Parts: sequence; C-alpha cells; structure tokens
Amino acid sequence: MAIHNHIGELLYHYDCVIIPEFGGFITNYKAALLDKRLHLFHPPSKEVSFNRSLVKNDGLLASHLAEWNNCTFEEANDSIRAEVEDYFARLNNGERITFKKVGIVYRDTANQLRFQPSLEENFLKDAFGLEQLFAVPVMETEKVKQPVAAPAPVPLKPAVEKKPDALPPEAPVVPITPAADVEKKVEEEREDAQDGAGNRRARWIWAAAVVLPFLLYSGWLVSSADVLRPANLTIADLNPFAPKELPTYNAREHTFLWTDESEDDPLLEMLDSEKEVVHIAFTDASAEEGVPVRLRMPAPPPSPAVNTYVATPELLAMRYHVVGGCFAELSNAHKLVDQLRAKGFSAYVLDQHKGLYRVTYGNFPRRQEALDALRDIKRDEMPSAWLLVR
Repeated sequence: MAIHNHIGELLYHYDCVIIPEFGGFITNYKAALLDKRLHLFHPPSKEVSFNRSLVKNDGLLASHLAEWNNCTFEEANDSIRAEVEDYFARLNNGERITFKKVGIVYRDTANQLRFQPSLEENFLKDAFGLEQLFAVPVMETEKVKQPVAAPAPVPLKPAVEKKPDALPPEAPVVPITPAADVEKKVEEEREDAQDGAGNRRARWIWAAAVVLPFLLYSGWLVSSADVLRPANLTIADLNPFAPKELPTYNAREHTFLWTDESEDDPLLEMLDSEKEVVHIAFTDASAEEGVPVRLRMPAPPPSPAVNTYVATPELLAMRYHVVGGCFAELSNAHKLVDQLRAKGFSAYVLDQHKGLYRVTYGNFPRRQEALDALRDIKRDEMPSAWLLVR
C-alpha cells in the first residue's frame, strides 16, 4: 500500500504518526527564524523528528489506509506489517527509505536508525502560503559635516542718554469704614442666614404634613380593606371614618332526641335495612318530627400492595447470595424470578446496583451453604451464575 506516501499527508493533521513495530514521526512547533549568514527570513513551521521507541499500534495509520484503499482494518494492519518487514530488510542491506515530504531513514555506521528530515515541506497549516524572504541589509550612509560660517560683525549702536527714572505710581486710597457700619453689616448677614434656615425648616414641615397622612391612610387601607380582591371593595370600605357593622353569629337552638327505629316507617323501607340507620328528632315550638339518617363509617383505605419480587429485609441481611442475572429493565428481572420460582428456587430481585437489577437463586447466611448451592446451579441450571458476598 506504499505507506511511505501517506505519512506526510497525516502529519498535516496530527502531531504524531506511528508505524507499528517501526517507529513514530513527531512534529514540534518552530518559531520564525532569521538566518543572518544567508540573510533569509524563515516562516514558522513544524520540525519533524523520528522516535524509534514509538512502536505501539494506535490505529491511526491503519484506519487511514483502510479508508483510502477501501479495505478492512485487519487487511490494512497485515499490509503494514508486511511493508515494515520489507523496510527492515532494505535497511539491513544498506538502503535508505524515503518518506515522501517527510525525510529519509537509514542506518549509520553503528547500525543505528537515523532520520534526516526534509526541509522542503512545512506541515504547519497556519503558515500556509508563507515563503522564505531575503533580508536585504540597509547600508548606513556617512553624514558629511557642513562648514560653519563665521558670524557677521555686529555694528555698534551710538550711545543713548538715559532719562531719569519715572516716579512710582501712587498706591490706591482705601476708604476707612467706621466700626459701627461693619457691625451693622455683619448683623444683617446673620439675620439673612437665620431667615434662610427657617424657610428650609418650614418647607420640611409642610412636606411632612402632606406626606404623613397619605402614608397613614395607605397603611390603614392595606390592613383593613381587602385590596388583594378589588371585586369585594366598596366605596364605604375606603372611608376610614365610616362606622362598620361587624357580622355576628346567632346560634339556632335545637334539641336532638334519639328515637327508636320503627319497622313500619316508609322512609326506612326506602333505605337499605342496615345497622347504620337511626332516627334524629328536631324539636322546636311548632312541631316535632323525626328524620331517618344513615350514618356510614368511611371505608378503610386499601392496604398497599406487597411486592413479592423484592427481597425482604431478612434476606437482604444475609451475606451470601447466588446471582443468576442482572437486567437494566425491571420487567426482565421479574420474568427471570417467575421462571426460577417455577423451578422451585426461592428467587428474588435483590437490589439495583449501578443501574442493573440483580436476581438471586437463593440467599444464605453461611458461606459453605452458598458454595454448595452455587456448584449445583452452575452444573444443572446456569453456568454463568456467581456468588455475591455483601
């Protein structure tokens, strides 16, 4: 199948490709490089190396060859083994094995396998399209110093006579305010500050006078009126000063008299003749009559159904259990219990372990009894039965 032509294709997608019983090719990231000797920029790439210790079959190469050649996985593995034997035979004869786009494998003078990678292929997909660039050095030009011209002579100015310095400006005149006027001004400012504070306090009092009744009314409305059910509200409910009449309960006076049953009463004939029929007489000032009433006790609740498939606490307390099967569906476990009970075994669904219901042939308190039963069951009934020790 010429597997040496497929290694390079796989290295584009995987960092390690193993040829079973031969070795593995590994790629490692290599950053961009500047070759100062050759003046070249090399793009980032993947370095390919060969490891003779990677000989375990991971299935990657066989799966690729099976899909490529439309054959089975076993046929691909047989083809790989045959080609590896051919590689070693050629290497022992001094030949070199060339892997397309990857490199060359050969034996050195010490009869050790060596690998020479190919520098023509870049297996880093992120660097696709990037090529080597020539780095042209920039030549620095020498700076030529320009001659400095001599300064031109400065003509002399004729001497100027100094005028006498002008007098300094006069300081401004500040009027002196009498002390009485100053005190009066300070007092006016203090009164203005007090008036401003009084106005702010008055505004707060007016705000509290407006908001506080509204808050009190809202609290009374929530606590007294049924605001959660607006259909029951009336206009009178919104008036906190309206008088409200509280409902009163007036009990009716009745005297209950027990009377004996009458066999000739037509009302009793309409009812089933059972023991729960008695007479209750309602007595008031106008008339007295008896009404038959049937008193029935409520039916007792149905007793819970007993699950005969589940092992009882006494069986669960035993340590040794002969297991006949484990099922993910409870219905299948019940079927096996019915089959085993039909054969005379005391079978139960022991428990549910890791999502599987375990069905037992029997449960035993002593180890020897369980081993004897297991031996007979494996011989006569189910060879796959096993012993569970809890």
